[in-house]
Amino acid sequence: SSITKLLTSADLDQDGHSDLVCAVRIIGDTAFGNQTWHPTRVVVFWGQPDGRFTLADTSQVPAMGLLWQEFHTSPSCSQSL
Repeated sequence: SSITKLLTSADLDQDGHSDLVCAVRIIGDTAFGNQTWHPTRVVVFWGQPDGRFTLADTSQVPAMGLLWQEFHTSPSCSQSL
């Protein structure tokens, strides 16, 4: 499972379609061994001409530090997936 928070929306690639920038915290991922922390990534969902977003058209950036702390200290505006 995961927790996803919208960080911002903008037309990042200037194609006329809004893009979404989200922080995604993966819960219970054992890919990195048995850990007490959860990997977090920033994912850009590139807006499609029809106004939708797809997992097939994303960019992912590893994120640590302050973004990780933000998950634990920000007001509850996340959605569990």
